[in-house]
Amino acid sequence: MLAIIVPPWILRPRWGTYWLAAIFAAALWIAPLLFHGDFSWLAIGFAYGAQKHDILAMGQGSYANLGALLGHKYNWGYHDIVGSLSVTLPFFHWVGRLDLKTCMSDSLRRFPGGIGGSRGVHSRRRDPRFLLTLIVPWIVFPLVLGQMGSRYLVWACAISAVAVGVSTGLSLLHVLLTILSTGMVCQQMLRIDPSRWPGVFTLFSNTYPDIGWMMLADRGDISGQRDDPLPPRRPL
Repeated sequence: MLAIIVPPWILRPRWGTYWLAAIFAAALWIAPLLFHGDFSWLAIGFAYGAQKHDILAMGQGSYANLGALLGHKYNWGYHDIVGSLSVTLPFFHWVGRLDLKTCMSDSLRRFPGGIGGSRGVHSRRRDPRFLLTLIVPWIVFPLVLGQMGSRYLVWACAISAVAVGVSTGLSLLHVLLTILSTGMVCQQMLRIDPSRWPGVFTLFSNTYPDIGWMMLADRGDISGQRDDPLPPRRPL
């Protein structure tokens, strides 16, 4: 009770809303522990799929991303050891072996912080490239992380439509991303009956997983420049 009542008297008024949200969030997590509940919603809704399909490329034969390239072109496994991590402190020393799964997830754990900082800078400057900071996470996660399927790119295709407010080139990249994503989803669905659309099925079957290089290039170019130069920044 003291932890709930005392801090609002110490914090600044503008932090009151954040403190209230933190109290509600903490209550939701503590309640199952106090009242003998369980976290089956977390285990089944989030952890079960990743544990059941413990492979590098979820959409094998259809979804071409970094995981598909590493698995099919370079014979990497999701739990292959790629390096080691050493932590040395005055009274502590730890050495751990890092597998590919850990490296791929850890490399993106710091990604939201950088995007958030860039988003704040562009928003303050009223720069249209603020829209790119909304697009990039939805494109990077399904293309770089393992255990991803082509359906996750639906969100990237929808959100990347805002690139029309940045430049013509990025608008064309949105069209390219949509075409490639649609083709990969169709190829996966057409496995049941390829005769329904044999041209699309054959095209994307023959280009898997090499078309993943184009997908990754599309992700890299999404940070391109605007068509018009930035206006001079007004003094604050």
